[in-house]
Amino acid sequence: MINKDAELERLTRGMGKIQKDLDKLTAKLSNPNFVDKVPAAVVEKDQARVAELQASLGQLQEQEVKIKSL
Repeated sequence: MINKDAELERLTRGMGKIQKDLDKLTAKLSNPNFVDKVPAAVVEKDQARVAELQASLGQLQEQEVKIKSL
């Protein structure tokens, strides 16, 4: 048996951290000065990280829905 409230709190903290990182990277990638000045490899790495963060956020949101339905 899990502690529903504690698990929801953990998920909320995790989603907040991921969203903060995602917002930072998205802002960086939407800045034309950044994209134009850094090597393409850096931009690709950041874009890959954005995709990873979005996937992680989606997984946590799915877990949150499942736990709320318990």
